[in-house]
Amino acid sequence: KRASRPGVIQGRLEEMSVTELIQSLEMGQKSCRLSLRRGGDAAELYFVAGQCKHAQHGAQMGDGVVYEVVNWGDGEFEIDFGASSDRVTTTHSTTGLLMEAMRIMDEANQSKVES
Repeated sequence: KRASRPGVIQGRLEEMSVTELIQSLEMGQKSCRLSLRRGGDAAELYFVAGQCKHAQHGAQMGDGVVYEVVNWGDGEFEIDFGASSDRVTTTHSTTGLLMEAMRIMDEANQSKVES
């Protein structure tokens, strides 16, 4: 991880997963923007006191974005502690979002095993 400017942390998702990043931001009650990039894809998650309040990936917003990006195993991340958003597009707590993302992944894996 290296800071390109004060208040910014950058790294690779191969070294720290999206789930680990989200859990760290929640536990530290951080307010920031978590930007994720994978190939041509980009998503942004905004946290207020550790709670993910807004998530956006292209035109898609809300809980579904979190469920999707948790699966990104490669790419880059940037945490900007100076960035914020007033938008609220998520409907669950950060823990609730992660638990639902894990449930969805589990169901998808069960479907693959059964086919």
